[in-house]
Amino acid sequence: MSQKSFKTYFPGSLAIAADYIIGLALLINVPSLIDKSGLNSISLAPYINFTYLIPAALVFLFSMFGSYKQHGLTIGHVSTRRPIIALTMLFISLFIIISYASNGTYSPPRYLLKLLVVTGIFSVQISISRLIIHLLFTSLLKKGVFTYNVLIVMHNLPEAPYLKEILRYIEVNNLTLTGYCGTEKFKIDSNTDQIVYLGKYKDAPEVVKTHDIDEVIILKHSQKSKQTEKILLEIDTAKVLIRMAPGTIEPVSGRLGNSLTELPVVAIQPRNMNFIFRIVKRVFDLCCAVIGLLMTILIYPYFAYRIKKDSEGPVLYKQERIGKKGRPFMLYKFRTMYTDAEKSGPQLAEKDNDPRITPFGIFLRRNHLDELPQFWNVIKGDMSLVGPRPERAYYANQLAKEEPYYHFITQVKPGLTSLGMVKYGYAHNLEQMTERMVYDIAYINNHSILTDLQIIAGTIVYLLKRIFFRNIPKEQRSSSSVEMRTSGKESCPQISQE
Repeated sequence: MSQKSFKTYFPGSLAIAADYIIGLALLINVPSLIDKSGLNSISLAPYINFTYLIPAALVFLFSMFGSYKQHGLTIGHVSTRRPIIALTMLFISLFIIISYASNGTYSPPRYLLKLLVVTGIFSVQISISRLIIHLLFTSLLKKGVFTYNVLIVMHNLPEAPYLKEILRYIEVNNLTLTGYCGTEKFKIDSNTDQIVYLGKYKDAPEVVKTHDIDEVIILKHSQKSKQTEKILLEIDTAKVLIRMAPGTIEPVSGRLGNSLTELPVVAIQPRNMNFIFRIVKRVFDLCCAVIGLLMTILIYPYFAYRIKKDSEGPVLYKQERIGKKGRPFMLYKFRTMYTDAEKSGPQLAEKDNDPRITPFGIFLRRNHLDELPQFWNVIKGDMSLVGPRPERAYYANQLAKEEPYYHFITQVKPGLTSLGMVKYGYAHNLEQMTERMVYDIAYINNHSILTDLQIIAGTIVYLLKRIFFRNIPKEQRSSSSVEMRTSGKESCPQISQE
């Protein structure tokens, strides 16, 4: 096994072993959990040792939630939150099943209390094991058993405080600063003259290969976005973590965190979806989309009547969007604008009182009910339930010019909902689209079944609040804009998608 593979899989492998051993130890010490579970009563029980099988099943469950993938943004870190959430969901499911399936052969409350205690102990021990794994990993780095190499890429020398914060991040985590690539060899302060000049900015991809770089920190400047895009395309982000940093300390608002990840940095390390995850995600998408489409069919006659009443034209509106790997597809929506809304070409909806939106269209847009037909796109395979929102080619091309990492967003299927919608809301200009893209990158870095479930739950709560708990002043009820609040902040109105 190569050193890079060892660094990638070492923390996760230790976590798998730790979880299995902890689970096995708990079952051996509390054998009544299996005895009272009823598992021994099944026909195959004489041939199965559940004491060894159950910990293995738990490890498989945790892996489905993405618990053993090393978090690329924190060195040697394996998720603690994911397995604990999986355990919580499992306990709640067992609580419901046991409570209703009990036939009086034993006392469910007593058994469930013991199960709750064991689940709590398991969760605590998982947390402790993850901390020990992280400390062991960083200890091996400090002793030089293996190295984690960092390369800085910059056009201009960053502000001194920001550069010092980057160096502090490298030092605290026992990383190795291999050097930097820049448009020229910079005259660096004597306190940081240990940084080796390894070549020009455009040479970064080659330096990554020749020096076995694990992490690249790009101090990005918009006027060089084409060169940055070229670097991003040439570096294998599945193996190398890339951070896009501003090079200035101003956006931090005077507060430096304990690690570089607390600075305004866009980290790019897309997670590859394994075969099992792709199958589970697709089955989940289909099940939810079928239910959603059936509900849409039930309300279709009423929506069709209201849409036709407001204006002539089709009930459904279809529009070409950019999907996975840049492939175009036709997206379906309930029509919310008059048929000649874009006779002058693509344009964004006005913030207030857009005359192109029909009266019923205001209601549909405000509550995002115009997007219900997209369940058909999910069934067709053009979209997933969760993923970055698909853009029109007109705006996608502009985003690609503005941000070199837009390429990574199109590497996964677009979604009916997204982390950007839950955390940021809809954008109505290119600047806000760019800001929302940070959440899309965060999703791509961390996508898993658990992440999808969290985003779906957040979307449901958000929609319920908008539909049932939002008071709209009378003077704004005819407004075509949609204002959203996420995390206590006003977000942006919806983009015109017609």
